[in-house]
Amino acid sequence: MKTNETILEAQSRQLLFEDDMVLDGIKKYKSILALARKKEEETNTYGTFTAYVQSINHIADYIREQCEYAAGPKPGRKKAVFKELAKDDPIVVATIVARTIMNSMSTKKKVSDIATNITTRLKEHRGQDEFRRINRKYYDSARKIIDKTSNVEWKRFALKQHAKIAGVDFASHKLDQQIGLSLLEIFVEITGFAHYINIRGSNKHQTKYLEPTQEYLNKIADRDQEFGTTMPNKLPMLIPPTAWDSLTSGGYLNNDLSGPLVRGTTAKYKKELESHNLTEVYNALNTIQKTGFRVNNRVMLVADYLFWEPGVETKTLGQLVTTKEPPDLPPRPVHKDEMDKWKDENPEEFKKWLKARKDSRQEHVRKKSKSFATRDILEIAEKMQDEDSFFFPISLDFRGRSYPIAKLLNVQGNGLSRGLLEYSEPIKYGKNGLFWVKVACANAYGYDKCSFEDRAKWVDDNHQAILNCANSLEFTIDENDEVIIPSFDSKDRALFEEADSPFEFLSACFELKDYWHAPMVDRENFESHFMVGLDASQSGIQNLSALTRDEDGAAKVNLIPGDKPEDLYAQVASKVNEAIDYDLNHERQKEIKVTYDTENNEYISWAKVNRVSYRMTASAT
Repeated sequence: MKTNETILEAQSRQLLFEDDMVLDGIKKYKSILALARKKEEETNTYGTFTAYVQSINHIADYIREQCEYAAGPKPGRKKAVFKELAKDDPIVVATIVARTIMNSMSTKKKVSDIATNITTRLKEHRGQDEFRRINRKYYDSARKIIDKTSNVEWKRFALKQHAKIAGVDFASHKLDQQIGLSLLEIFVEITGFAHYINIRGSNKHQTKYLEPTQEYLNKIADRDQEFGTTMPNKLPMLIPPTAWDSLTSGGYLNNDLSGPLVRGTTAKYKKELESHNLTEVYNALNTIQKTGFRVNNRVMLVADYLFWEPGVETKTLGQLVTTKEPPDLPPRPVHKDEMDKWKDENPEEFKKWLKARKDSRQEHVRKKSKSFATRDILEIAEKMQDEDSFFFPISLDFRGRSYPIAKLLNVQGNGLSRGLLEYSEPIKYGKNGLFWVKVACANAYGYDKCSFEDRAKWVDDNHQAILNCANSLEFTIDENDEVIIPSFDSKDRALFEEADSPFEFLSACFELKDYWHAPMVDRENFESHFMVGLDASQSGIQNLSALTRDEDGAAKVNLIPGDKPEDLYAQVASKVNEAIDYDLNHERQKEIKVTYDTENNEYISWAKVNRVSYRMTASAT
């Protein structure tokens, strides 16, 4: 919302904003759809997936029925085909058939090619079944590694290679193409999703192709349109969100964008919620929703420059990675024609080389993912940077925790998101404001395993370095309104590069610089837009400790004041490491005792494995 516009004007802009969110969602879904069709993975899209799942049981029932008939004495067409298929689970066969055919429905394919693909997939499945049967441990370990990638073709190839190593002879699973043709006929007959057409080629010979029916295409298009509208690019709101007054009404002006108030719940849980008075919950959420934010433009200029400017190197934010950029794989140690020999002669070196290639690919995927998320965050910030205030609609999870509905750029986003945000309405520091800004600065740097006082002292001790960091990273405007880029090779930005959350730290540096440059007499009245974030320590255990008055538990989760913050996770990890170390250096000890409790007429058994005891009771009757 801008300060020079009325509420009605802002509402009109918000309605257009929400329409754009829905259109962006449809556009994004269409691009996903186009890519899936190109890769022949249409069953991974929402519209086709629905029809695909619905078809499986119908196809499987028919196959099961025909297999039972083929086992009988009566003659029948294609009995040999169904006798062969009787070796397989009908659901598995139906899944292979439906998936193979429906993944390529958008492209006309020869019937013979589709039949070949079906037969090939069925052979591969039988080989994998044999692989699992003869060496389950190897199969499980191979699947665990292979399933980490999303490349379907590579997964299929890799699993086949592992199966061959395990001793599977895929040639022994030879199947006649007649089986593929028969299964294709079943699909056409049972689903009604496709039909055959004959196309005359240049040599005047006719070739049979498979083509989806218009009814099927209309059905998928309707489903895709429906799902496309459920993928809006949810952004912050230009006006305060609609107040929640029911489980289905609140947040965005278009309630369909908001969805239900409580996410991920069962019908039974929703019914239980409806029977309770949630007035206090609504009031709390509506208060949170009224909090206005704006973009911290100084932080955004730095992030924009580091991300988009080619040739700028920084530890804090990777450059834009495009989908065309290949991973930086380690080179082959020898020529590819000599790899088999080198592998046999250097098995350990080969394993290291394979691992290095795998690590490079995973790092490339991680960089791409981080790059795309950063790009999206910066693009949203750019859309919102001219707004004097914007707001986040809020919803709950089943535990009652509140979350912004808007994605990526929000107060619960990553460090970049939080560094880009500040409150739209300023508040005076008063007597304690500076202290908490210093604490937030130390936290963002990573100096947070000590008392609040020590954190504030760390900022005082690094006063000049923090000031230098802010000065070295602040873009300035000259008399010609041109942006002057700061000196990015300056040593003064070392603290920024070292920080755990660089952009939150930079935001704190700018804030402290402004405060320190303010006249002494005005400092208590210094107005700030800065966000100070405070987090609970294992909040579930905090609640349990408070409810049970458990002082020991309360101390471990910082409910009781202490000299320094406690970290229960670290304490648990330490105990686990002790137990692991003990197990590694001692033989496993087992001790079992059984006693009879005459008073309760039951047996009590204790089993002690190493240092851990287990108790179990059982009635004597």
